[in-house]
Amino acid sequence: MAVSVPLVAVVAIGIYSDMQQSIAYTKTSLRTLASTMVSNTGGKIANAREVLERLAARPLVRLVDPNNCDGALKDLHSLNPGYANIGYSDLDGLIVCSALPQPGGKPVNIGKTPWFQKFLEQRRFTVGEPFFGPISGKWVSVLSVPIRNERQEMVGGVHLPLDLEDYDPNIPDQYLSAESRYGFFSEDRTMIWRNLDPEGLIGTRPDADAARQIVAVRDGEFESRAKDGVMRFFSVVPMPEIGWNAYVGVPATEIYAAARQRAVTATGIALVAIALLVLFAIAIARLIARPVAELESAARAVHRGDFGVRAAAGGPREVAAVAQEFNAMIAAQQRSDEQFRAFLENSAVIAWLKEEDGRYVFVSANFLKRFALSREAVIGKTEHDIWPQGIADELRRNDMTLLSQGGTIEAVEALTNPDGSISWWLSNKFIFQGSDRKRLLGGLAVDITERKQAEAELRVAAAAFESQEGMMITDANTVILRVNRAFTEITGYTAEEAVGQTPCLLSSGRHDAAFYAAMWDHIKRTGGWQGEIWDRRKNGEVFPKWLTITAVKSEDETVTHYVGTHTDITARKLAEDEIKHLAFYDPLTQLPNRRLLLDRLGHALASSARSERNGGLLFIDLDNFKILNDTLGHDKGDMLLQQVAQRLASCVREGDTVARLGGDEFVVMLEDLSGNSEDAAAQVEAIGEKILVKLNQNYVLAGHEHHSTPSIGVTLFSGYQNSIEELLKYADLAMYQSKTAGRNTLRFFDPEMQAIVTDRAALETDLREAVNQQQFMLYYQPQVVGEGRLTGAEALLRWQHPLRGIVSPDKFISLAEETGLILPLGRWVLDMACTQLAQWAADPHTAHLSLAVNISANQLHQADFVDQVLAVLGRTGANPKRLKLELTESLLVSDVENTIAKMAALKARGVGFSLDDFGTGYSSLSYLKQLPLDQLKIDQDFVRDILIDPNDAAIAQMVVALAESLGLAVIAEGVEIEAQRDFLARQGCHAYQGYLFSRPLPLREFEEFVKRG
Repeated sequence: MAVSVPLVAVVAIGIYSDMQQSIAYTKTSLRTLASTMVSNTGGKIANAREVLERLAARPLVRLVDPNNCDGALKDLHSLNPGYANIGYSDLDGLIVCSALPQPGGKPVNIGKTPWFQKFLEQRRFTVGEPFFGPISGKWVSVLSVPIRNERQEMVGGVHLPLDLEDYDPNIPDQYLSAESRYGFFSEDRTMIWRNLDPEGLIGTRPDADAARQIVAVRDGEFESRAKDGVMRFFSVVPMPEIGWNAYVGVPATEIYAAARQRAVTATGIALVAIALLVLFAIAIARLIARPVAELESAARAVHRGDFGVRAAAGGPREVAAVAQEFNAMIAAQQRSDEQFRAFLENSAVIAWLKEEDGRYVFVSANFLKRFALSREAVIGKTEHDIWPQGIADELRRNDMTLLSQGGTIEAVEALTNPDGSISWWLSNKFIFQGSDRKRLLGGLAVDITERKQAEAELRVAAAAFESQEGMMITDANTVILRVNRAFTEITGYTAEEAVGQTPCLLSSGRHDAAFYAAMWDHIKRTGGWQGEIWDRRKNGEVFPKWLTITAVKSEDETVTHYVGTHTDITARKLAEDEIKHLAFYDPLTQLPNRRLLLDRLGHALASSARSERNGGLLFIDLDNFKILNDTLGHDKGDMLLQQVAQRLASCVREGDTVARLGGDEFVVMLEDLSGNSEDAAAQVEAIGEKILVKLNQNYVLAGHEHHSTPSIGVTLFSGYQNSIEELLKYADLAMYQSKTAGRNTLRFFDPEMQAIVTDRAALETDLREAVNQQQFMLYYQPQVVGEGRLTGAEALLRWQHPLRGIVSPDKFISLAEETGLILPLGRWVLDMACTQLAQWAADPHTAHLSLAVNISANQLHQADFVDQVLAVLGRTGANPKRLKLELTESLLVSDVENTIAKMAALKARGVGFSLDDFGTGYSSLSYLKQLPLDQLKIDQDFVRDILIDPNDAAIAQMVVALAESLGLAVIAEGVEIEAQRDFLARQGCHAYQGYLFSRPLPLREFEEFVKRG
């Protein structure tokens, strides 16, 4: 037994040393886990930040203009599931543009939210506190970057509500115990995210010691008892770029689990050794039992004075000596048994003895205490009397294995604790033979539950290390110690090829020494670095990646390792390029779109200001492009646009820009022209003439030969004399001047055109006021039959301008169409006309008259147009059969079925229809025969030259013949002389309208005209 003393001493020293090493190793594992969190989540935030910064630099975004929302918002939102929304605001917090519709269609103001106030205060990239987004309908945290204008003044912010689920660092927490916690805190102690949140603390500032210490420690380890009463060991790693702290907290009992399980194992081995020594001593005692018994018998004889039998064995003195020695041995054996029993009763080990049938005959006191059992509940009972079925079956199987094999066996077994939880035990089982030769099953077991938990923790660290992102661990001298599988897949280097090298193995040569010096300086100052870097794979391919480096420090702040996380962002780069292409290029022609043109034009103005050289803009519009779409179809129109784009690109220099604005509009931007304006104009004109020649060549569109011509407007620019918007407007005006000049020509911007535009703007302002003040009146032009019999009139609108006087419709109707003012104006005209019809019905002189009212396409395309007309008729009491609505051919180009349905609904109530300006546009005869028309009107453009132009005469004849074949009446407008009337009469047209009979008259003069007739 004396041998057990040094054995225990050696084990104790080993346990202490191993405990210290295990603690240090476990702390490093937890820190590696926290660093992985920083890498995974920090990388996602850094990626999102880069997207936002690029978005904030876009020209349209920098305008912060709700009328010019950047279309890239919806593209970015649709391509990134974690983006709950994306948009930008002005400095007052008003959301200007958003990828998702704003609630109720009204702009949302975020000015008073805490995260926006934080953004305004810091005026840099910020990450806000979690909250429930009103637009996205999700729990989010908003990432914001400033929008700055050309003078670098902050004018707004781009905001990305990132779904809180995206903050998950994807640590495989199935290997962590249920009591483990990990997540992120902000500098003001707001909980940003946590793996489990049973208390609903995300977005709040928990009043707990652990929360305060996470923020205070920032970088290190500590122990603290959380609100749930669990003492945890925390490892904290800072995220300085966004002002967060990442933390991992595991129950403090788990942090020492690895060392304790080895200590328990060592103790168990020592106990087994001691037990074997005891058993050996018992065996020796049995060997000497028989002679000792004889000596004991002799001793009793001596004591009785019976010397006769033992005389031959020796004298009394020798026998007494032997008896004394025997008594000493017995006493020693008893003391040894008592010590061994005491040891079993008080140690952490549990011990038991069973009979072969599994009934317990002995258990240690610690056995009973550990499982809250009484001795009566165990002794004489089997496993199935004490443990659940599954556990009892496993224990019995192990006993049967021991009986069949003999010797000793080792097994890991589960037992049920008093609280119902499971504990794990490492058992050493052996066969014990008593003095009666009866075999007993003995066992010693140590609790290894904490070791199991430690193994799970190590599996977590291993699983985290073997994540989908490449990871590298180096020593303090940056020598690679370990890489994971993802690293080898990304770089092509095996672990054997990488270990022992330095990260220079991956150098691409794209970054200079200054770049790496700045990176390592940042690591030394802050403990980490992250950013985009280009590396080279084993096969020589250079690729982009997102690299995060975290320094691992010991308790004395000495760097022991570096952990590098590598994320291959090749796919992301390709996606960004695709997004950029979608946002900046026209998908049909692959030319730059309006956004990219505006951006390049801004750079061109800056370059022109520096070089003092001129530039030029050519605004190109294809003549009669709409007719091609309507006759041959939009697919042929798309083919034409593609061929035009190719021809334009062949006409300019490599550094010039050809862009498509939309529809059939193109812009060519020329840079670095002569510093002399006249020479620059000559250069632009030469290129413009080249474009005219090129675009006048015939096109082949899927077998169809087509001829198209362009109208080109030109303006020059020099420095910042004019804004981008003004330059585009000038070129557009010049293009319209080219149209006016007969198309297929080129015109330079004339300053006089600006005066026209200014006057038009003033006219629009006056027109809005006129609609509000009802500064309008109706004139009436008679419609007659034969020699002059009056049948009705056409209501013609006039504007009584307070300064301009009477303004004719050709001056303001097109403006009203463009601005939408035609809708209230059209309703007013219809109301006045029906009111007048109702009044005429009460007068015998006018009761027979019909009244024609012009209807615009905008009016007819309103969903409730039919209801509007019927409501006016009902309110005024006008006879629907006396009302004739005049439509133009332009209404037959789109949505014809809907137009026919509305006309039929009104026709059924008695309202008549006349097709005005027939022959001036393109009408499909198949649609024309379906329209519920009453009359065709020959346009005055054909009537004017009907006597001298055979074509006009032929068209008039055709209209009359067509009307007759369709069973429609026909009327000619613009009849000014009798010869025109007579020619029309010979062709079969007997209804007229024009100055031959009367000019348009105010109401009183018209009624007098009626009475005179």
